[in-house]
Amino acid sequence: MQSILDETKIAGNFKVKDWKALRYELINNIELGSNNIEVWKKAWDLFYTRVNTRFLEPINRIIENGTKKGEGFTVTAIQCILIEFLQAFYEGKVYNPSNKPNKPNEYKSSRGMYIRFLHKQLPFCRYFTKDLAKGFYTNIRCGLLHEASTKETSVIKSEHEDMIIESIDKSNMILYRTNFQEALIKYLKLYKENLFQTRELKINFIRKFDEIAGINNIYYFAYGSNMDKQNLDNWCKENNKPLVHIFSIQTCILRNFQLRFNYYSKRRDAGAANIMKSQDDCVYGLLLEINKQDMNVIHYKEGVPEFYNEFNIKVELLNKAEVTEVSTFKVTKEKEKSEHVPPKREYIESMIQIAKFYNFPEDYVYYLNNIKTNS
Repeated sequence: MQSILDETKIAGNFKVKDWKALRYELINNIELGSNNIEVWKKAWDLFYTRVNTRFLEPINRIIENGTKKGEGFTVTAIQCILIEFLQAFYEGKVYNPSNKPNKPNEYKSSRGMYIRFLHKQLPFCRYFTKDLAKGFYTNIRCGLLHEASTKETSVIKSEHEDMIIESIDKSNMILYRTNFQEALIKYLKLYKENLFQTRELKINFIRKFDEIAGINNIYYFAYGSNMDKQNLDNWCKENNKPLVHIFSIQTCILRNFQLRFNYYSKRRDAGAANIMKSQDDCVYGLLLEINKQDMNVIHYKEGVPEFYNEFNIKVELLNKAEVTEVSTFKVTKEKEKSEHVPPKREYIESMIQIAKFYNFPEDYVYYLNNIKTNS
């Protein structure tokens, strides 16, 4: 992702540099479990300004000044763009236009976004079955955005007394674009209420606005002490470094590697974790979503490149059985020992607590518990 200039406006007069300042207030609000709603009101004002000035107001001006002689295509085309934008914020998804596999929270196809929005979000789910949502995507969305025409026998009309859509089947539907616009406004009110109350939606909101502002998040596989957020926070405070903010945590497995303690850490005066290639073995850990700037803090903590090197590996997400390429760290060849270097027992106990909390397999916890320590 290319960097975006700090002076770039992203919503009204709100600039990228303003988001960079606000986002840390939002992140701290989440991590501290604060009930301070004022900071999220600021975030909502930013979001709504972008939605209103770029989508809602233009649509309303067309509707108010329209002649009902064909402007419904323009109205609905803008509404279709807005649907994907809103669902992407709800899910914290970022579009991946490349040929590379999706990373967590990336998507390539818009189809599922439309179906989930229309079939699951209020008030639209009152009118759209799953099949009808599929039909909308194919015959309305794709028809308008790709060919400037609805497909099959589907048509767009101005308004109805109380309906958003009428259909005989998923190929034959009447969409009432003014009623649809009113439903979008109702959705935004409900989304605002849910956003202020739901941690996951807040994290998704930050992730999506980061993408708009050109802030790149990184996925990092942690397998040692960095699985322990409190341990990481304590190190940052002791070393006068900014705290590492973690947006999401997922359990995962690194196959054909083995967890080893063949590195002597002067800071710990004991062994520290490393990973080595080993056929048919595996390492369980946590996939952390962090900001690129925060990754620099971890680089400093791990002593890159003197003690550890960063490299890319493929891990399997346990809850989704998906494989994704992420970053992790491995001890440099110069620092690796041929023999086992016993770590401190408290180091292992911390790993065991994390393993139990995130439901790592019992045999892996047993393996950790039987690692030879120096105390």
